[in-house]
Amino acid sequence: MPRGPRFAFQNAFYHVFNRGINKQDIFLADEDYEFFLSKLYALRRKYDHSIYAMCLMPNHFHISVQTRKTPISKIMSSLTTSYSMYFNHKYQHFGPVFQNRFKSILIENDSYFLELSRYIYLNPVKARLVQDPAMYRYTSLREALGKEPLHFLDQDVLRLIGDTKNLFMRE
Repeated sequence: MPRGPRFAFQNAFYHVFNRGINKQDIFLADEDYEFFLSKLYALRRKYDHSIYAMCLMPNHFHISVQTRKTPISKIMSSLTTSYSMYFNHKYQHFGPVFQNRFKSILIENDSYFLELSRYIYLNPVKARLVQDPAMYRYTSLREALGKEPLHFLDQDVLRLIGDTKNLFMRE
């Protein structure tokens, strides 16, 4: 049975994520993370959308994104197809890299938006990759905290999340 079409809305906020097939790692070297990030940045410039949080984990990724006119499926399809081609060529891998098409959840309220950001940024801590989420290299947390210039994140992120001093503290 074919899968149904995605519902797409202009100016919508989404939590998008995907993981490697059979939960296998999709980032095997620093260059893999860098390629994915460079493509994510290029697509941010190509399509009209904003990123509010992102984290790349060894076997999956999470991105909080707001679309405008370009549907989320076009943005994510460009990203995952490009990365799959890169990965398959580099590692002489055949077949799908990602477990499925990306998943997306519509962010419908502010509390979910804030909790999602917290979840995304604490993912490396939960996976025991780091103790301090700001020390994880493949996340936009340092941008959100104002410790690095905005590169991936939209300027409005500071207005939306406000004071970030205690936002990502573990309980």
